Amino acid sequence: MKLLSRAVMWGLLFCFPVAANSAEPTLEVGMGLICNSEAQVQRYLSLHGANQSPDAAIQLVNTEEQDPSACSIAAIAFIRGKEGRAVSAPGGQMKITQITVVAAQTPFGWQRMQGLIQYTAIFEKLDEA
Repeated sequence: MKLLSRAVMWGLLFCFPVAANSAEPTLEVGMGLICNSEAQVQRYLSLHGANQSPDAAIQLVNTEEQDPSACSIAAIAFIRGKEGRAVSAPGGQMKITQITVVAAQTPFGWQRMQGLIQYTAIFEKLDEA
């Protein structure tokens, strides 16, 4: 049961849409992990992969960074940027990706943002041979 719940959490936390890269920037909308740096996303993935709950992993990263908002879960509209390191995940890999956040969902509805640079991990299913 624990393995099933971990697989479900990977899927829920990183439900940003996966689409083919095109020459034109594409606006995407999703809910998932966002952090201030690639290293913070990598640290989160290592903690979560070591059986830390998502909330506990985020809290630990934020504590280590001495920044309560270093990482969070958010519903955002964004444009993908450069892809970084890939981290193994059940059924595929998580690609740490720079994103530009252009809007975020708040208690008052969607609010536009002025191109906030953040980092996330986007799931990529690996083809089975």
